[in-house]
Amino acid sequence: KTRGARDVTIMRLRVHVPQGANCLSFRFKFLSEEFPGFVGSAFNDAVIAEVGHAPTWKPSSNQSPTITAPDDFATTRNDESLITVNGAGIAKVSRAAAKGTTYDAATGKLRASTPVKPGNRLLYLSLFDQGDRQYDSAVFFDRLSVRHAANCKSGLVRSK
Repeated sequence: KTRGARDVTIMRLRVHVPQGANCLSFRFKFLSEEFPGFVGSAFNDAVIAEVGHAPTWKPSSNQSPTITAPDDFATTRNDESLITVNGAGIAKVSRAAAKGTTYDAATGKLRASTPVKPGNRLLYLSLFDQGDRQYDSAVFFDRLSVRHAANCKSGLVRSK
């Protein structure tokens, strides 16, 4: 039996990128109930952002609990860490960041960006549980924008 994705939610947004624009970005915050008890375990909720024809991410098996997401642009630039309860760097969750919510931990406010070409594009925002149905996570998205940026790079930065 595989540790497949459970409670999958995929939001597909049609985005028109006008001439002169080259950068798609949005702000978000990931919150989870899986902290601290399931950090480093096979139960690993995740948020993935992709631009393309369809989502490309895949959860792995019980023997190797990982998530493969080759087209995910909501990752840290240095270590390519996914947004999960096991996240690292600026994607790391903490109790303090979840203060005032019902969740046990959260990331800080983050902004994910990726280069895009003009035309109609599909943005896929995925949230899922890997392996369990008991402890949930959530994500709040805000300020989706398409603009011109002199230096648009895929990845995450802290947001205000």
